This record gives sequence, C-alpha cells and structure tokens, in this order.
Amino acid sequence: MARYEGLGVDIGAFLPKLQSAMEKRGYKIGHTMTGAASFLIEYLTPTKKPGVFGSKGTISVKGTRDNFAVIGIREDDEELWFIVEDTLIASAANPQAFRSHTEKEPVKMPATPTVRHRLPKSHANQLKRCQDRRVVQDVGLH
Repeated sequence: MARYEGLGVDIGAFLPKLQSAMEKRGYKIGHTMTGAASFLIEYLTPTKKPGVFGSKGTISVKGTRDNFAVIGIREDDEELWFIVEDTLIASAANPQAFRSHTEKEPVKMPATPTVRHRLPKSHANQLKRCQDRRVVQDVGLH
C-alpha cells in the first residue's frame, strides 16, 4: 500500500490513463469497478510468450484528489509500481508533491522526559556506603 498526498489527481480521470498505460505494457485488463472516490482494476500480468498471461491481480485506488491510497500491488512488483507512479505524475496538478512509495519517512522517536527521583536521605547514605565499599574492594583495601 502507498499513500499519496497533495498531488491533486482527479481519481475519475486517473482510471482510463492507468488502464491505457497498463495495456501498452502488455497487461490484460479484466474487470473494473468505479465508485465516487475509488476504483478497482482486475488484471492479468504479461509473460514473455505472446498471447499467454500470468497471474491475476487487483489494484484499488481510494480517497480524494489530495489524499488517496493505492492498494493491492506487491512491494516487489517494480514494473507495475513504475507504471502507476509514472501515470500519477502525468495526471497530477501538483507533481512537485510526489513522493515514491519507496521513500520511507524516518521514524521520529518521541522525546522521553528525564525524571529524576530524589532518594530519602537514609537511602542516599546507604547507596553511598555501598559504592564506597565497592571502590575499596576493587582497590583491595578492606
């Protein structure tokens, strides 16, 4: 799954462009379903033998023109990702906002506050004596 934001892609106009691009690359388009803000394409992958097709797959696009997701493409299917993203850039009102599905945002770790606990005086003295004993034992001065 990949999410695209800020591109300004008309989802309804994107479907025929994507179908055309896939057919030019040898994919056989089976069934398509459209909704108000989504579409689904069922396809057969091309093989090296003419007239013979490989596995069946689906691509689903859902969302609004500035915030949508492409679902159903395997991460290792580089050719299909290239077709989809190339068509996205060509269809975008704001292509500068494009970020490939392979560009991962760095995970930001939330800052953890440092909490210092103050030991009661009796505990602090016991801790100090234990540390002093260890130093004496390490040096060999018992």
